[in-house]
Amino acid sequence: MRNLVLLLTTTFILGLLGCVAVEATFADAVASPPLRLAWSCTLALAPGQQAPQVNALVSVNTPVATVTLTGPDWEICLVGLSLDDGTVLWNNSGVEGTYQGQNYTVPYTNAAALRRDALVADFSRVVTLGNLTGRERLSHGLDYDRNSNTVLLSRWEFVYIVKWDYPQNLLLRLQAPDYGLDRPAATHAFPSTNTFGTAPNLFPAPRSGALLHSYLVRNGTRDSLTLERLQPSTLKPLWSIEGFDTAAGIAISRPMEDVVVVTNTTFDAPTWRSQLSAYSLADGSLRFAWPLEWGTPSYVAFSYEGTAHNSSTGAQRMCTSVSTWFSPNNDQRTGLICMDPSTGRVTLNVTLKAEDEKSSRASLMAIYETWALLKDETTGDLLAIDCFDQQTTTAEGTLPKPAWVLPGQRDLVSLSLSEDGLAFMLATYKSGRVARWNGTFP
Repeated sequence: MRNLVLLLTTTFILGLLGCVAVEATFADAVASPPLRLAWSCTLALAPGQQAPQVNALVSVNTPVATVTLTGPDWEICLVGLSLDDGTVLWNNSGVEGTYQGQNYTVPYTNAAALRRDALVADFSRVVTLGNLTGRERLSHGLDYDRNSNTVLLSRWEFVYIVKWDYPQNLLLRLQAPDYGLDRPAATHAFPSTNTFGTAPNLFPAPRSGALLHSYLVRNGTRDSLTLERLQPSTLKPLWSIEGFDTAAGIAISRPMEDVVVVTNTTFDAPTWRSQLSAYSLADGSLRFAWPLEWGTPSYVAFSYEGTAHNSSTGAQRMCTSVSTWFSPNNDQRTGLICMDPSTGRVTLNVTLKAEDEKSSRASLMAIYETWALLKDETTGDLLAIDCFDQQTTTAEGTLPKPAWVLPGQRDLVSLSLSEDGLAFMLATYKSGRVARWNGTFP
């Protein structure tokens, strides 16, 4: 893929995001959904509890998926489900303790599979849990009361945490089998603007085993973000890119894991600018940039949503949502644009929501194989819109004809794809239901 730079104007973007009135039915959809319901279970929700949220990408090689249930006061319960049949294996509300005669519980905020028999939980310590029991196996306390930013690379069974200090923070790779803090297998120092500087972000690529790291740097009175790729075993930097805005969004393309996508917005009047850039994961070189400049006090922002991928041909479409608001007429709208990253050709452009068009009610749930999966908020159907065909919002404001429809999804809250982006997806619902849908591709 050659380097590619595209420049869009405000008029161009707003023209692309024409109003959409979602049609009531698509009885003539061309195909049946390539999905088969493997199992479904319903978790009993306490009053005020939110719908379940899947914690991390799940591999077919791990026996358990973890979800969190969050209560009205942000109390969190971690639940382990059998990936085979949806059986509830355990639930864990966190670590209980007593301080000055008062009982307290500090929850695990996340958990992901380290091995077939162990999980690593994010907490103000390093914790491993039994996959099938949810019981704590190993726990190593830290010297401060904040989350450890624990992440793992399941391909190598590597665990990473951040040890906070000033003026240097330390990223640690912990050594199996006990993952203790006193003898890390590798360390990487990076600057901190203060003792408890903004948390660095770790971005693991589970299939390729790559590790990205971003952190804040103060230069005079202006903070900026530095992104670097680290060798996962030694934590030595392989490449770095400096100068991103502190609010930049960072994501690794899934499921290919070939580029890192950065969305950046600046507000240096009189020119406001948003940009989506893709950098090679291999060497950090710029693969393409998609900038947008506008001259009015509006806010226009890109958000990377995923990459549609034809597994037969290898062709890709980069998919991003574009949001505009605070324009002079208070016109707030969100659209989805998919483009060919090798040519810049837009192949899908639809409006999902618009303040001035109440019939525009569609929510993007996932980018799956070659489709954008949209939930029609009017009918409750899940619509699969082809990201590869040349499709735009029509003059009448209707969505393009879907490739297939999955009805009866009005209660749907989220879709989480498997690690390979194809084998299965986990769906969560407002009612507390969790379901596994298997792909039925040849």
